[in-house]
Amino acid sequence: MSPAHALQPSLAVREVSQGQATPAATAEDLLAAADTARSAGRRSESVALLRRLLSQHRDDARAPLAAFTLGRILLMELAQPGEAALAFAEVRALAPAGPFAEDALAREAEAWNKPADPGKAAERAREYLRLYPYGRRAGSLQGLTGIK
Repeated sequence: MSPAHALQPSLAVREVSQGQATPAATAEDLLAAADTARSAGRRSESVALLRRLLSQHRDDARAPLAAFTLGRILLMELAQPGEAALAFAEVRALAPAGPFAEDALAREAEAWNKPADPGKAAERAREYLRLYPYGRRAGSLQGLTGIK
């Protein structure tokens, strides 16, 4: 995105212009606006834009990326692990065999472990190990399974 384009109000941010409805924001518009907001430190705005993308463009190929990004922001930047876990679960609901599915499941287990829900964390960790026994995160999730 060019610097000049970044300064223009995007379709994702403006809903109505001078009393007339603007065209609906595309998934691409919303994802770009969310990235811009996050880069500028406006995390809550970024979260709202990502949630809007997921609500309005569930069938778009960018939706799993939006859900994954939402989970990361909620977990790592806003300290909302329960909400993050739900976002990571959404990644897998949108694209169960997609490129983010494995990491989303691992992060969901870790997120459930943060709000002290060891049952959900163990369940997701066991699911990860069942699906990805030699996965990148297998070693770190073994401790969450509750199995000695």
